[in-house]
Amino acid sequence: MKARSARRILVISAGFDHQANEFSTVWQHIADTCDVDICVIAPGLDHLKGQQSATGSKQFGRLTVHWLAQPFPLTASDAVRKIAAAFQPDTIFTGPRDQLACALDLAQASGARVALHIEYFFADHHWLRRREYFGLTPLRRLVGNRVRRQVLDQVHRVFVSDPAEQAAFNHHPCLRYLPWPHRPPVPDRDHQSAGAPLVPQADRNTSELLYIGSLFRAKGVGRLADYLIAAARRFPELRLRIVGPVIDRDGAAALERIRTAIGDRLDWTQSLPRSEALALLGRSFCAISPGESHGWGQIGDAWHLRTPVIAARQHYELQANSNCLIAADADAFVAAVAQLRSDIALRERLADAGQASVANHAVQRTVAALMDGLDIAARPSFEPLQDRDTQEGVAVAREISPAL
Repeated sequence: MKARSARRILVISAGFDHQANEFSTVWQHIADTCDVDICVIAPGLDHLKGQQSATGSKQFGRLTVHWLAQPFPLTASDAVRKIAAAFQPDTIFTGPRDQLACALDLAQASGARVALHIEYFFADHHWLRRREYFGLTPLRRLVGNRVRRQVLDQVHRVFVSDPAEQAAFNHHPCLRYLPWPHRPPVPDRDHQSAGAPLVPQADRNTSELLYIGSLFRAKGVGRLADYLIAAARRFPELRLRIVGPVIDRDGAAALERIRTAIGDRLDWTQSLPRSEALALLGRSFCAISPGESHGWGQIGDAWHLRTPVIAARQHYELQANSNCLIAADADAFVAAVAQLRSDIALRERLADAGQASVANHAVQRTVAALMDGLDIAARPSFEPLQDRDTQEGVAVAREISPAL
């Protein structure tokens, strides 16, 4: 009989793909370097990234992934229960809060501890669902505090990834900061362009304005439409490219508004392989962050690729006139675009600051914070994580019998 590992962690994931999802690299490294078996359950369709993941089950060393034909958020269905019962976890890790009910249900049956990972914990407009406070803004803070206390009573750890919220932890033993990981872009087996040397600022493509990201309300898609339409009118020679799926009605309305205003100067693609999207971003003279939050993945990719960021406001690690330019409205955005198209020295300065900022989110730091928060000990032979992709693990992935 195989000896039981020191730890068995069940991950209820919103999406899991070694190429597209940042935390897949973190979990793979923990499985590769620690005495831990990791079982991941994820929806087959990653709706936020607009792509279908692999179906069925695969094993990557001591990490096993089960992609289910179930929508997000996952619930404690018969298929999920069957996988959890066979795995016998001691810890169940999940996120966002939409999937906490599933984790708690499974924990009740297994006796496992639960850890919740969220981007925001104290920002009630992100933390709460509208129906929880009946859409009444005066009730939002009261309800938010009540739900926070309830969650803290239910779980062993809450991992929060918004850097700005660390000041509010107040040494609570349950709360831990978990840096959002930004892995350096590297080539994959099919697309080598993303691993090419960084494109010098003098060679950046200033004839195209690029946005990469999902199109929905929370990412500021209405403001994005204002930005792009204003820039297209100011610079008639400029082409616009959008890469990202439409998620909600606001996204559909914004895309139609841009199409109507710009016509055939717009190139919209629902999704691209990560390597191709990174190659576009690495040649662009700027990246656009139109929301008041979110979009962290694109920000980190831009910083790694030395692509300057234009943001609607300061959030995450964004600092005005240091590692980004702030454009509070369409006029300010047009001015920022004009400045970045012509000022190579400014692009270099913003790129330098961006690379310093993204160093705070190296995968190594996320791995260390997660291991500490989950009390995972490294094996004596532990070697520091190198900046590499997980393609070695993907290449030796072993098909296993379907769990369903």
